[in-house]
Amino acid sequence: MKWTKEDDIVLVSYIFQATHSGSSLIKAYKLASFKLGRSISACESRWQKRISKNYDFTRKGSKDYISPIKFSQWLIKIASENK
Repeated sequence: MKWTKEDDIVLVSYIFQATHSGSSLIKAYKLASFKLGRSISACESRWQKRISKNYDFTRKGSKDYISPIKFSQWLIKIASENK
């Protein structure tokens, strides 16, 4: 099954929530896999090989860090592009 923008948004949303709440990425992969009907390893692979290179939520001091407000704006932008 091919990944869609909507799938990526769901996955990124769970990872964003996990990194900002102190939860683990494994938990985020599990939640996303349940929501998307994909395996945990598929979600982890998608994050590590395709998405994480573009977005870094995990280190607040990093130059690519995305704040909760910017993340919300990003989600709105992505969603509007898919209409």
